[in-house]
Amino acid sequence: MDPTRIALTAAAAAFCFFALESGWGWDQAAGLWSDPLRLLASLGFFVFLFGFGLSRMQLNPKGRQALWQLLFFLANLVVFPMMLLMSGRMARHHETYGFWIVSTPWAAILGLTLEAGGVGIMLWSINTLGRWFSPKITVQQGHRLIQSGPYRFVRHPFYTGLLLFLSGFPLAFGSLMGCFLAACYLPAVLLRISNEERLLAEAFKNEFPAYRQRTRLLIPFIL
Repeated sequence: MDPTRIALTAAAAAFCFFALESGWGWDQAAGLWSDPLRLLASLGFFVFLFGFGLSRMQLNPKGRQALWQLLFFLANLVVFPMMLLMSGRMARHHETYGFWIVSTPWAAILGLTLEAGGVGIMLWSINTLGRWFSPKITVQQGHRLIQSGPYRFVRHPFYTGLLLFLSGFPLAFGSLMGCFLAACYLPAVLLRISNEERLLAEAFKNEFPAYRQRTRLLIPFIL
């Protein structure tokens, strides 16, 4: 395992933990973990983080670093810590936020279900792509068009899982503000998808048109 990859993943996990605890409040830090649903939601987040960070993806594949890739990275940098901070803060100070809080067990269970499903789909996608998985949009030497696993049903299952996860985590904490932040993330995802589609169409001129015709972008049979 690459020591640099481990160090970067651990640093990202520490930063996200700090954001979540800061939102909740360090004066009663242990209280964040007293609720089993919050604990499970938080564990799900860190399972995804370590699964993503320690995956077999290429950290520096050959390809062009365009403006939209930078924007997507910045969206990650802003949305995830803000979502964690707001989820922690609103879970503790729920009486202050009124409309922005949903404090029913069913909402938390729904959020936890969405989060778990999202993490599962993302990790399934990463495992299916194997060494072809990359944080940058690029076609590597020897690259082939993957049409197995979750890619049998949709062309961008990783983003399907990501959007489920981003919606579910704050909902598990009862934070509608966190869900709003997740919705703000959607344009960045759609921008990245459009560029991926263009690159795949150029790289796999014979295979991609038929693949695109029989699959959907994100949701089977719908979108």
